[in-house]
Amino acid sequence: MRRDYGSRLFELIDSAMNKSGVMDIYAATVEALAKWEPRISITKVNVIPGVGGMTIDLSAVDKETGNNLTITGIQIAR
Repeated sequence: MRRDYGSRLFELIDSAMNKSGVMDIYAATVEALAKWEPRISITKVNVIPGVGGMTIDLSAVDKETGNNLTITGIQIAR
């Protein structure tokens, strides 16, 4: 029932992987996580372009415990 749930990543999947396109992907990732997962604070986003999509690796800090988190291999595909 939440039409705005998720992120803009699927809108950006075919964008150019130049500086501007990658910055849009970073921003969409951080915006979505800030909105939908307020328990963490993103410290690093790494975008790896691939054929028909991309892979995203994240580093974050758990705001409650202060623990560092690493999430790798998030596949975004058409």
